[in-house]
Formats: sequence, C-alpha cells, structure tokens
Amino acid sequence: MGVTVKYLSTILLNLVVPVALLAQVNMSSLQEFQRAYANGKELFQLEKYELAMAAFEGITGQHPSNPFAEYASYYYALSAYRAGNTALARDMFLQVSRKFPNWQQLDDCYLWLAQINFENEDYFQGIFYIEKITGEQEAGSSIKNHFIRPIRDIDLLSDLYEKYPEDNDIAWALAKSISEQSLQEKNHRWLNDIVVKHGFDAEEFNTVQIAESVIKDRYTVAVLLPLMIDDLEPIRGRKSNQFILDIYEGIKLAHEKASEDRDNVDLLVYDTRRDSAITAGILQQQELLEADIIIGPLYPQPSRLASEFAFKNKINIINPLSSNSEVIGNNPFSFLYGPSSETVAATVASYITNTITNKNAIIYYGESQQDSVLAHSYRQIIEQDSFNIVICQKIIRENTRQIFDTLAATYQVRDTLDLNPESDFIDVLVIEPDSIGHVFVASAAGSMASNVISAIEARGDSLHMQVIGNENWLDLRSSDYQVMERLGIIYAAPNYFTQPNTLYTELRDKYLELNYTLPTKNVTIGYDLMLFLHRSLSLYGKYFQVAALEDEFSSGLIKSGYYYQQGNDNRLVPLVKLEESRIVEIPVPEAQEIDDLKE
Repeated sequence: MGVTVKYLSTILLNLVVPVALLAQVNMSSLQEFQRAYANGKELFQLEKYELAMAAFEGITGQHPSNPFAEYASYYYALSAYRAGNTALARDMFLQVSRKFPNWQQLDDCYLWLAQINFENEDYFQGIFYIEKITGEQEAGSSIKNHFIRPIRDIDLLSDLYEKYPEDNDIAWALAKSISEQSLQEKNHRWLNDIVVKHGFDAEEFNTVQIAESVIKDRYTVAVLLPLMIDDLEPIRGRKSNQFILDIYEGIKLAHEKASEDRDNVDLLVYDTRRDSAITAGILQQQELLEADIIIGPLYPQPSRLASEFAFKNKINIINPLSSNSEVIGNNPFSFLYGPSSETVAATVASYITNTITNKNAIIYYGESQQDSVLAHSYRQIIEQDSFNIVICQKIIRENTRQIFDTLAATYQVRDTLDLNPESDFIDVLVIEPDSIGHVFVASAAGSMASNVISAIEARGDSLHMQVIGNENWLDLRSSDYQVMERLGIIYAAPNYFTQPNTLYTELRDKYLELNYTLPTKNVTIGYDLMLFLHRSLSLYGKYFQVAALEDEFSSGLIKSGYYYQQGNDNRLVPLVKLEESRIVEIPVPEAQEIDDLKE
C-alpha cells in the first residue's frame, strides 16, 4: 500500500485552486472561503486530520461565491481516509465524482476509490474505478499491479479473469497461483493457454512444454499391472484377478500381431502386485526412464506414484480401465483409454436434449463413486436445459426392488366408465402414464437392470419413456434381448467394439485356438489398446497427443475411434441399441458439442 499512497500523496500536494476561478466570485465571500480552505490545508499538512475535516466541511457545499467546493470536498475525503475512516472517505470521494462530474481532477478521486476498494478486497469495484481513469493511466496501472499480483485465491482470480480476460495483472496472478499448485490440482492446459496468450515467460511459471514428437526407429512400452504372478495357482480356470490377466493377454497378443508387420516396439512387463512399495521400486529402475508409454497401474496409490513419475519424466501414461477423471488429475501426460464418467454423462445428455421433448426425468444410480459422479454430472447438465428431475435416487444392492416398486406402483380407483355403483376397482399408476420422458440408470448392476426393465414393461408406456442403461446390461445372463429391443433401450457403450471387424475376427480365432473360448471384453480392450499404441507410435512418435491436436479424430481399430483433442480421456462414447437382435450404433453428437456441455 505504501507505494500507491506515496504516489497519490504527490498528486494531492499539487492540487491548487486555479486563479481564474478566484477572479469570478464576490471578494468578501471569497476571502471567507479562502481562509477556511487555507486553514483546512494547514491542518491537513500538520496531520491533524479530524480538525482538517471540520475546517473543510463548511466549504464543501456548492455556492456561487465558493470556488473551493470541489477541492474542499476532495480534501475532506482525503482527511477522512488519513484519519482511518475509509467508509466515510469512500462515500465522500463518490459524492465528489457525482456532484462535480466535469472536475478536471476527477481522475484523482477514481484513483483513491480504486485504492480503497482494493484495500477492502473488493477487486471488481477497484478495477471498475481504474477503468474510469482517463489521464493517470500509469498511476492506475501501478495501483492495480500492487494489489492484484499478490492474490493467490484461484476462485477469485478465475472470476476476475473471466470478466477481464485481457488484463495482464490478473492473468499473471492467476498463472502464478496455478503454477504453485500440486500436480493433482494443477491444470496445465489452462496454465499454458494463459502463458501463451499473454506472452509470459514459460520458465517463470514452470509450464509443461510437450516436446516435439520425434519419429524414432524403436519405442518402448512399459506395462505396470497387478498380475500377482507369484500367487497364481497352476490350474486351469478363472483366477481372482482374471480381468487383469485378460487385459495383459490382449496386450501381449496385439504386440505379437503388430510386430509381425513392423517390429519397432519393445514391451517391458512389471508386476505391481497392488503394492505401493513394489511400484515405487519398479519406478526407480533405470530402464523405465527410457519408456515412451506406460500402461497402468490400476489401483489408486500405485497409480498416483506412476503418474508423478510420468509427469516428472514427461512420459505418457494410460489407464486401460478407469473412467475416473481423478486418475488423469492435471497431469498432461496422463490419459484414460476410455471416456471419463463426466464425458459419458455429457454424451448421453446431448443425445437426450436433442431427441426427447418430455422434460420430466428419473435418474437412478448405484453405490460406486463413479456411478454417483455419472448420475450427478448428468443431472447437472440436463437441468441446465430445463429438464425436471422427478426422482434422483441412489439404490443400494439390497434394495433394487425399490425401483420396480416406484415405477410400477399403482393405486385403486372405481371404474368411472362403469355406471354400476358396485363396479370393480381398477389399478392406476402412481406415476401417471406418459408423464416421464426418460429414465437414466447410472449402473452396470444386473439387479438394477432387471428391475428397471420389468417396471417399464409392466407400466406399458415404453413408447413414450426412453430408458438409457449401461452396455454391460447386454452381457448379463438374465438379459432378454427381445424384451430389451421391444422397449427400445439405449446403452452408453464406451467399450463398444464394431463388428464384424477383421482385426476382431483375427483376435477371436487366435484366442479360441489358444484358450478354447471366446475373448472377454477385457482381452479385447487390452488388444485394441496395444494396437492403438503401436499405430500411434509409428505414425506420430512418443507424444500422440500432439498429433491429436492437429488431426482431431483417430479412426478406430476395433473400437469406433479415439478423440483426445479436447482432453486426456477418450471423448468418443458410442450409444447403441438392439435392432433385429443385433447391436447397432446410433448417431451421437460431435465431440466438440460434448465438450461444450461439460463446461
């Protein structure tokens, strides 16, 4: 504050009443006003501010014989400020600006109003008065710089930046605040955008610069998965961690397949055993520094350790299974093979808002954290489009019957069409027919699926009530394809694999030959992921995200495709339904539209 007050003090000492004004008034009255003004100035310079206020107060009124009104009012406000009464000072400076809008020294009032508002942490008002200054631009910039740059409240700075996106002081403070956050909190993409837009020194803010993605002769992919090799029993049949072994089996088969055409990728495999200490030891191995991409780990703490390692050494790391955006955090080198729950929610919401006219909706979700994230992200988006959420309910495993009891609930009324007073009662739905436009179920649980399907079928208004479920419903043993097709259920299918497909056929035949059974979904995920990485390394080099920013969309191998232009999860989320007992993909909004909804 000292710098700005000193500058303003220099201004006020130069405020003198112009001689021309003195010549225009009655001399007897003038002498009285002049004595009062001189007395006030003397008291002010002696730092007797309360006495100065009393002296100036009598000559603040507008009068034909008083050429001192503006100056006396200004010094009254300044004396109040020096006396510690900033509220009175602010009110008086405001009064001066309103009573004397053409005063030649008005910029000085605006400087002090900015100063006082900044001191009171009312930064929007402070900037408002800085912007009203017409002549003292350097002084205004100095005051704003002095107060804005030390701010480290990111929420406040974000709001300021949203309103004043061209202001360098606000941008600098925001960039500094982001740069001081931890890896998990830091939004590197946003930080880079601010630094580039305002021409700041990237080194000052420790921004992450993704190096040029050079094409190499050979690449290394490191696989860090909790394979639990030492605990596996040498017997046929499913293991407790079969889904992880399936992913690895798919990775291995894809690596062998891709290497037949172009042998330019080395595969390193490490067993993290769900153990943070073991994972930390693996990350200390020198050969891992040479990796171009890391697949895994899967569990939270090992995943955090690997993410920090990847960030420090600028190595891309990709999680094959998770839909949790926290896995990515704010690490620009961390990716999800599939979409995050937020992306799935935005995709479904975009489809629904463009196809459903009845805006009454019901949302059910399961017990997992990601079910909750999916449901609440979805609710937030569609409510912005004026949808009315009639029910939004978490369903625990032991009480899935509650879904049927709610959706299919009835009460009895007498049949009014029958004139017989002893006519029978009829059942009427509690939730009126055709009153709900759609039901969104954020869960893969079979018990929730069966209760929703049974309830919608029992209601009999499925043609007017769209159900959106999970792709795993299609794999349930209890699934009745005929009923599901008749009800027109749509499924969010992040792991939908296009069929027929030559690559899938090759995988199926190879897997059948080796294991006498069809490949599971996780085998297919591992297979497709590794094929994608082989292709990306060969075409784009170590950092496929650089190419993603240019090419936007990468066509799929077994999956429909990959879209990483707007973020580090795959923004492509197929929606599917049953037609003639076949799973078919339905048109979905463009990925850019999905990102707009998420924001």
